[in-house]
Amino acid sequence: EQYMWTPDSSGGQFESAGRIVTNIAGAGVLGGWNPTLINSDWNQSASYFRRDVYDDAGVAHPGRGAYSTYYNVTLSALENIVPGSEIFLDYGGNYEEESKDFEGALTKSDYEKIDLVIKRIINFMDKYKEEMTNEAKQDIYDFLVKDVLKAAAGSEKGANAVALLPQDPDELPDVLAAGGSLPYSKEDGFRTLDWLEENGLCVDLIYPGKSTIPHAGQGAFATRAISKGGLVSPIPLVHLPDSSIYDMHELESDEDPDGDLFYYRASEQVIGKQLIYNYVLGHPESSITFLPAGSASTYINHSPEPNAKLVWSEHPNHDSEFFSTPPEQLLEEDRIHLGLMVEVVAIKDIAKDEEVFIDYGPEWTKAWEEHVAKWNKKVEDGYIDPVWPLRALNLNEQYREKPFKTPEELEDDPYPENVQLKCYVVVADDEEPPQGQPHQWSEPDKGTVYDGENLFDCTVLERGKDDYDNTWYKIKWEDGPVDEDDEDDEEESNEYIVDNVPHRAFLFTDKLGTSDMHVEDPFRHYIGIPDGIFPQGPWRNNAAS
Repeated sequence: EQYMWTPDSSGGQFESAGRIVTNIAGAGVLGGWNPTLINSDWNQSASYFRRDVYDDAGVAHPGRGAYSTYYNVTLSALENIVPGSEIFLDYGGNYEEESKDFEGALTKSDYEKIDLVIKRIINFMDKYKEEMTNEAKQDIYDFLVKDVLKAAAGSEKGANAVALLPQDPDELPDVLAAGGSLPYSKEDGFRTLDWLEENGLCVDLIYPGKSTIPHAGQGAFATRAISKGGLVSPIPLVHLPDSSIYDMHELESDEDPDGDLFYYRASEQVIGKQLIYNYVLGHPESSITFLPAGSASTYINHSPEPNAKLVWSEHPNHDSEFFSTPPEQLLEEDRIHLGLMVEVVAIKDIAKDEEVFIDYGPEWTKAWEEHVAKWNKKVEDGYIDPVWPLRALNLNEQYREKPFKTPEELEDDPYPENVQLKCYVVVADDEEPPQGQPHQWSEPDKGTVYDGENLFDCTVLERGKDDYDNTWYKIKWEDGPVDEDDEDDEEESNEYIVDNVPHRAFLFTDKLGTSDMHVEDPFRHYIGIPDGIFPQGPWRNNAAS
């Protein structure tokens, strides 16, 4: 679970009333955690307002439910990130206990203050260099650093600050030349460009786009020409020894003593596999599967005539000793890390913007062909309607410029019953409006209104145009904050009328259980690791994955 995120980052929180987690390949797995050095955060609006790239609105096809419709999940810098810096994310409240391990650690603000102190010391030394002997210069430096700086920062932080500074004051300019005290320390999330050149692997060799295979969702395309034998994508792997983790069961719900709803298995009967099963790597003779953590690598599709293949990496971070470790022992504490890595390499020259394909293996191919035959038979027998219901993704594309409907318009032409209209709402933080007057939509002074916490059910009441021909709306906000001081208002939300809501603040979401994630009997199969590279030994435990 340490590699899973809450669904707000991808927009998937409306898929179920129960607990939902989201896997985000790339930065979602590889992004580090240091609460004192957080420099990035999820740009939720990028995923919520993603474009419909599939061009399959209203079409029933065998790929329905076989791939995720959540994409364009974007990580944005919270500050200027210098080359060589590690990406650090906020892991949230679940890591509150672990945060105690960082008490006394230097923060970004501390490093900035240290850089300012260094500049002042350098200026001071330069100003009086003709009047100071080397011995006096060293004594003054020791006093400023070991006594003044340590006292000002406190014993623990001060000691850390002193430890990272050079002993010789003449070496202080080297700190600034390195980019500041944080890069100079080479400890807290920084690598030199020389180190990266020697040890790093490029993750920007492919990018996602609409696949050239009909109804296959998105694919991976080369950002530049890749020669035969060249690296296409490195893929660190999260090892999952027991494939039953993907099993789905009927659930029942109950309330705990605090009145909170929780879910539990109604029985041990397996009713299907989770969608993530289509993205993992596996082998028919093993119970172990591997969740790819490579950036954009999960977009690489299957072809019987591939231009790339999977190989085990020779990078130092790939630990081949895992091959001889029984799957159940891979969950021991000293192995709960990304110890394995495969690479996608070109088996022929790949042109810039050409789609990348690998062979998913004979088991996958057979399973897909059987699924397509079964699907087509259901369409032929009338069990599946060839006209597919429009989803929220389709409607968000249609209404990108098209005005949202008023109550009168909805009477004659309602939205599809499987979607719901929501709105990002933050009202002006001032006095309550006069009685009978609406609240005014506004954007917060800090942060953004386009955050999952501000997305609520709403009803359009009126629509109009401003002096610049921009469309505005008056809405009924149906899920406002509960008045916590009102004991009779514990389960009922307040209702607000909000005016001057811009067009861009609206978003369709699929109602619970209606998206393609909930298609009956969807295709499910892991991506096959070629038998020729799958290790002999304990991994081949003859359990069907």
